[in-house]
Amino acid sequence: MKPELKAVSPDSSEAHKPIKELRANLVLAIQAEKDAKQARIEIEKDILDHPESTELKEGANHISGLNIQCGLTRKWDQNKLSVIVTKVKPEYWPFSIEFKEVRSDSKMLEKNFPDLWELISDALTLTPKKAAIKPE
Repeated sequence: MKPELKAVSPDSSEAHKPIKELRANLVLAIQAEKDAKQARIEIEKDILDHPESTELKEGANHISGLNIQCGLTRKWDQNKLSVIVTKVKPEYWPFSIEFKEVRSDSKMLEKNFPDLWELISDALTLTPKKAAIKPE
């Protein structure tokens, strides 16, 4: 069952700003966000390049009132793991498998095989996404 997306009814007792004014304010806010993000990125680079930050270790580093978290991103080669998994006892395998939907395939099942889709869709939970609003 798909959730319904409904527009929120405006409260008649409140006056609303004109939509053109809201759009203009949105454009200004988006630009301010971009500017602030760029400034933050430059400041973070300056902090990491600073002589006091030369000996950062993995985990939390506390320097001059800053908490600098450092770490490593772990990325596993899925093709190599698919071969290695056959050589390791399941009780020693340190990975779990998560099913990821291929939406084009599930649409095809939903349209062409409704009985199979009904079985599979029992495991599906749908929640509304946050609305994305961008000026055109």
